[in-house]
Amino acid sequence: MNGSGVTAGGWSCGTVSPAVSSCETGVVVFRLAGEDDVPAIRRISLALGQAEEDSGSDAEYVQFLLATGTVMVAETASGSSVIAWGAVKQSRGRSMLTDLFVDPDHQA
Repeated sequence: MNGSGVTAGGWSCGTVSPAVSSCETGVVVFRLAGEDDVPAIRRISLALGQAEEDSGSDAEYVQFLLATGTVMVAETASGSSVIAWGAVKQSRGRSMLTDLFVDPDHQA
């Protein structure tokens, strides 16, 4: 997220900055994750065969990412369920994607 905005498939979220915490595409809402999202992150990670430790299946790992990185989730526009999650860590002015997973029931 470098401030240039997010555009794909005909939708745009405008300028992305630390002040922007969500973006709606009409089908999916992207927003910053919080503690309440840990069970959904675990569900998605387990569905994709992730290990019980040091992955999204591990609540301590997810809480570490929430405290030290940027974790976002994608949920249905109705807000009924989280269908994907991803995390980015910053180090020495660079961004590293640590995780990016989509619920198998929502993959094309």
